[in-house]
Amino acid sequence: MIKKISLLCLFISSPVLAIVPHTFESGSPARASEVNENFSAVEDELESLDGAVSEIEGKLDSIGVDTGWNTSIHPVDYKEAEANVGDLITIDGEEYRMISAPFVEFGTDSLYSLIFPVNEKTTLTSLNYHHSNNDEGSHDLTISGYPARTKFSSDYRSVVMNRNGNSDSYLSQNFSYQTQIKVNETILNVQFMLSEKIESVRLPSGTYDFTEALDSSGFHHDHEKLKAIDKMVDYIKIIRMD
Repeated sequence: MIKKISLLCLFISSPVLAIVPHTFESGSPARASEVNENFSAVEDELESLDGAVSEIEGKLDSIGVDTGWNTSIHPVDYKEAEANVGDLITIDGEEYRMISAPFVEFGTDSLYSLIFPVNEKTTLTSLNYHHSNNDEGSHDLTISGYPARTKFSSDYRSVVMNRNGNSDSYLSQNFSYQTQIKVNETILNVQFMLSEKIESVRLPSGTYDFTEALDSSGFHHDHEKLKAIDKMVDYIKIIRMD
């Protein structure tokens, strides 16, 4: 992860503002449509940078260059689970809605549909994919007949410390999985995340000893959450539409 951030920093050293189609001056009104276009332009640029970083990491891996600590320590397999678009499914006590997202394959311009679960509480979901004609590299999964490789599969923990007394300090345990699926010349990036707040407390201003103030005993290696991530992957399906 540290290496990836370093690579991203190299790419965004040029002015990001140069990519936005609209600029605003103090006191001038900003139209919502123009602001949204700016956000879309920045999102597209960041997606392009992420694809470039992934390609560089893949080349470094292929020649034996270490790109960071191993973050795929929890193996995930794929056993296709049946569910239709719009179905409400339950995984580890949480409700997920099956949705479909369109994508157009770069090499042939063929239309596909990616079907996957999203948390029922989530209203905004995005799909990012990029162009690659590199057929080299290994894969550890096959999803709907297409090769896929685990980018990372890990659990991580966060300690958020607030010293101003105006908001909570908290501990959270997070589980994250990302796979890349190769459909001819198109690389789909599919990511699932689960988060669980372990401790949340409003501490007085001037608190410095967060080891004493926060109870970390709730941190534990949650195998059930890891199983839930694995189950979510089983619901991924790719269908060619034309």
